[in-house]
Amino acid sequence: MSDLKEMEDMEQLDGLWLEMLEYEVLPADLRKTSVVGCRNVGLIELLKKAAESIHGRYPQWRVAVERGSSFDTGSFLDLSGDESVSVYGISSEEVEPFSSWEEYFAALRQKNENLICAGDFLCQVFRKLADGCTGRMEFQSKISLDDGSYMVWKTVHRPEPFFYFDNTYNGQLKELQKVQLECLDEIDRICKKHGIRYFLAGGTLLGAVRHQDIIPWDDDIDVMMLREDFEKFDAVAVQELSGKYFYQSNQTDPWYHSPFPKIRRQDTVFMTHFSERFPKMNQGIFVDIFVHDRTASSRAGQKLHVFTTLFARSLVFHKWEGTDMHFYGKWRRLCRWMTWYKNHSSMKRLERIQTRVMTWFRKRKTGYLYDGMGEHLRRGAFPENYLEYGRMGRLGEKEYPIPADAEGYLTFLYGKDYMRLPAPQNRKATHPIIRLILPDE
Repeated sequence: MSDLKEMEDMEQLDGLWLEMLEYEVLPADLRKTSVVGCRNVGLIELLKKAAESIHGRYPQWRVAVERGSSFDTGSFLDLSGDESVSVYGISSEEVEPFSSWEEYFAALRQKNENLICAGDFLCQVFRKLADGCTGRMEFQSKISLDDGSYMVWKTVHRPEPFFYFDNTYNGQLKELQKVQLECLDEIDRICKKHGIRYFLAGGTLLGAVRHQDIIPWDDDIDVMMLREDFEKFDAVAVQELSGKYFYQSNQTDPWYHSPFPKIRRQDTVFMTHFSERFPKMNQGIFVDIFVHDRTASSRAGQKLHVFTTLFARSLVFHKWEGTDMHFYGKWRRLCRWMTWYKNHSSMKRLERIQTRVMTWFRKRKTGYLYDGMGEHLRRGAFPENYLEYGRMGRLGEKEYPIPADAEGYLTFLYGKDYMRLPAPQNRKATHPIIRLILPDE
């Protein structure tokens, strides 16, 4: 490998490790010089770059890196004599000979050592410094070997503007996203035909705002509607969908009991560890449809509505799963009584209760909505004007409706730093999938 190529590869790797370090929460008021002692030349250079990067952000942070074999443990963080770990990913030389990630991963596994990724190593070192620790240091592998090795291999062999895991689902993530976009287009077609309002939701909305596309590592698409719009959609979906799609709800699929419906692609499979327990349920690739309902105008009323919704949803879920109510270890007496009630009630009755609870405030103009069906229920209420109609957001080559105040809604969901990418090691698909079948065409 040429010196120039190795230098470019090292700069890419250094950039990845320093980006990981930026996500560490380090105190900004450190006012003394910390000293790290190390005898590994490659690690010394990496530590120096990391120290310069941190000093550039926090001038109070001063870290000196010294080379040697033994140090006064009262003054140094001593990395020199630690033979318990082997740090990989500090040079492109170790990964360049391997034409595939699988070969590189296998070679690392054959070392029979306690391996730790260089970025993981850096983060642990600087956390120790932030805690004021000196003396010898023990390392733990917080990033798995397969994830860490892929980060190294892809950064050298397939560099991109930012790292993300594209090897999920046997490298079929892009094909999965393409099918999901086709499902979204079918929803869009029906909504336009019948004058139904909907918006991109959740991570799909975040992708439209932050990436102007699907988030590269996202493995699902979400849309949302207000209750009155959803009822219009629900009334026409079955008749309007073409033959290769299926509208899945507790009314159309007797084995499906999630509170939110889905549009499924018929000739596909997207099976998770949970859904495999219900083999008769339609398990095609899907788009989720979430409904936002009105909630109370007062803080106390909102909290009560969230609590009651959680309980109603829990009744349905535990009936579906065949387990006892536990409500996260709280309200034990109530959970025992509700377990008895659940066991002696039909699923249809419990689902009617769930819908009734979610729609308690439908006839009142409270000015607030909540995510009664989704994973953001515990965040509580948000202003109804966040979801006023009037903007379009881009997902690749096409545009779809997004809320008028998408920024306010995303801040509610993800916090004020929603435009910031997650740490590199967390940029990966999250569904625990066990089987994926894409359409033949």
